Amino acid sequence: MKLFPGARIGISALSGYVDNKDWFEEGLDNLRNLGLEPVIPKGLFRTKRYLGGGDLHRSSMLNALYADDDIDAIFFARGGTGVTRILDLLDWDTIRANPRVVMGYSDITALHLAFWHKFRMVSFSGPMVCRGWDTAGTSAIESFTEILSGGLGCEWKFKKSEFRVYSGGVAEGRLIGGNLTVLCGMLGTRYMPPIKDAILFIEEIMEEPESVDRLLSQLKLSGILDNVNAILLGDFSTCNSKGDKTGTDLRFALNSYFGNMNIPVVGGLPFGHIDDMIIIPFGVKARIDTGRRTLTLLERAVKLR
Repeated sequence: MKLFPGARIGISALSGYVDNKDWFEEGLDNLRNLGLEPVIPKGLFRTKRYLGGGDLHRSSMLNALYADDDIDAIFFARGGTGVTRILDLLDWDTIRANPRVVMGYSDITALHLAFWHKFRMVSFSGPMVCRGWDTAGTSAIESFTEILSGGLGCEWKFKKSEFRVYSGGVAEGRLIGGNLTVLCGMLGTRYMPPIKDAILFIEEIMEEPESVDRLLSQLKLSGILDNVNAILLGDFSTCNSKGDKTGTDLRFALNSYFGNMNIPVVGGLPFGHIDDMIIIPFGVKARIDTGRRTLTLLERAVKLR
């Protein structure tokens, strides 16, 4: 369902614990400025080592938000790691019966993939309270307002500076992807959907180029890179080798896989671990046009009623 002024947004911590209360409060303020009402569950700030509480606690928090008829959407405090630990503990029957707008990125990639695999449920790769909404820029706000209000035909026109064409063309497909490490970690699990004829979007943070190379090799050997219609690369800016300020090693890794493909491939798009990101509706059909430098949604991402 589309979001409306006064919509109640349940905040969950499925991965790491809330590590910066100032960022958290700033993120809540930005959500309130959009006319939304954040709801803080009991135990949100619990910790267990690097996690936001134990596995049962984190899964129960999400299950309770889905069972609460007064909750319209679910956003996440931050990423980190931990979502894959709780997938077997989620109440999938309740989730199926009570669809919500769900938004997050990074480790939340695992949840997006599981939702799409089990239900073909559209969710949203976008800001989290401590990672994005705390410094929400115009890209997030504009795409949030248009996409989640039920707009049809939302289109991004990218600047030349944020649109590197590895291979040109026009292609359509459903937007599937997320964080590269999490995506590869889901391969071979019972929660991984088949990825075919999609527009694959991927991003990464703080991985050495050698690790990015290994992850991309895993995607290729899995058959995914050979079965998608287009590829969108988001932010990889923190993936340079130590001492390699020019990013030569990273460019080598990316060019090795994307430099000679016969499908549209573009890099430098504003999504991933950056402050001012666009919101990508996971599972929605879209069109990429490298000549026009546009990404256009071909379907509504939310139901109007």
